[in-house]
Amino acid sequence: MITQRRLPRYWYPIFLFLCVAVGLYTFHLATGTTLPRAIFTIAALDFPVYWYGVWIMGGMVLGATVVAELVQEQGWNPEHVWNGLVWCLIPAVVGARLYHVLTPSPSMAAVGIASPLDYWQNPYQLFNLRNGGLGIYGGIVGGALGLWLYTWRQKLAGAAWADLAVIGLTLGQAVGRWGNFFNQELYGRPTNLPWAVTIEPPYRLPAYADVARFHPAFLYESLWNFGAFLLLLWLYRRQRLLPGELTGLYLILYAVGRVLLETVRLDSRTVGVGGFTLPTATLVSLLLALAVGAVLAWRRLRHD
Repeated sequence: MITQRRLPRYWYPIFLFLCVAVGLYTFHLATGTTLPRAIFTIAALDFPVYWYGVWIMGGMVLGATVVAELVQEQGWNPEHVWNGLVWCLIPAVVGARLYHVLTPSPSMAAVGIASPLDYWQNPYQLFNLRNGGLGIYGGIVGGALGLWLYTWRQKLAGAAWADLAVIGLTLGQAVGRWGNFFNQELYGRPTNLPWAVTIEPPYRLPAYADVARFHPAFLYESLWNFGAFLLLLWLYRRQRLLPGELTGLYLILYAVGRVLLETVRLDSRTVGVGGFTLPTATLVSLLLALAVGAVLAWRRLRHD
């Protein structure tokens, strides 16, 4: 008798995300309009609730849901996923904010932030996350620190849990990037390609005030991260990698994707290197990819 293999439960919310994302962008391409940034405003507090936060939180929950099911398949306790998420989230936000404070994007000049010193001269802005400013590399470092502390405290295999965590992280990044769509940010150079995103005048960089259509950099990064998620999940199920190698591969994949993304981004902080000017994120990504690649190659040589 032929038995049908049941699709893991986490695929259903993933399919829902894909359908919603395709529907949203198809509507945008057809009309050139984007839903308002805020879902609603709590009148008593004059506090708007933004779609950006909903997509970020949704990505975290969906990523953690996938990891929890993978953990359960291993016979481990899935409660560690949700408890560990709390341990990772706080240092990740701190790290992401610190990275941005040290490398603010040029567009922050519109709110009085032209250099890191401007944050220290106006300490309130250090905590004003609603004004923008989170750097993914700082978030990765902070999250990794939180994961290490949690696994050390619970006496868990840190490398094995990190390999699971990056599977959820890539999916969370793919979902979370759609928050940038609602904020009308993270767009690239002007283009007339059929899939170009239309940015309304208030959200355009001053140099491009008369341009309406741009590369949807947020969409490129979302697609790259979703592809990375599928690859990491497939490799994890093959069970042929050493502990920690999946984490290293994630770092390389994200770094390569970031280098490619910076070729179309407009709002990137730059740094001079040997007579050349590079986006700071490109330099960090290249160094990270080379360092992690060298470590993975060294470990493989030792193992073989």
